[in-house]
Amino acid sequence: MKITPRVLKNLIREILEEQDVAAGGAPAEAPAAAPVKQRTDVAKVTKKMGATSGLGDLMQNIDNRVEFEGLLKQVVTGISKKIKPQDIFTGITNVLRDLKKDMKTK
Repeated sequence: MKITPRVLKNLIREILEEQDVAAGGAPAEAPAAAPVKQRTDVAKVTKKMGATSGLGDLMQNIDNRVEFEGLLKQVVTGISKKIKPQDIFTGITNVLRDLKKDMKTK
C-alpha cells in the first residue's frame, strides 16, 4: 500500500473522528442517507489540513515505513491531552481494522 496524501489525510481524519466519538460526539458511522456530523474541532482541523499549502507535497516525500511511523506518532501525540490513552489505542485499532478491510476490497 502506497501512503499517499489522501490516504494519510483520511487516516488522520478517521483518528480524529474516533476521538470525537469517544468524547461524546456524533458516531462516525451514520446511515448512508444522513451525512456524518463532525464536531467543530474536527471540522476545523480537517479544513485547515486541506487548506495548508504544500502539505500534500510534503506528505508525498514520506516513502518508507519508518518515516510514516514517525509522522503518525507526531500526529497522535500532538492530539489533545484530554483524551484518555485507552481511547487513543481504541481509535487506532479501529482505523487499522478499517484500513485492512479497505485493502482487502481493492
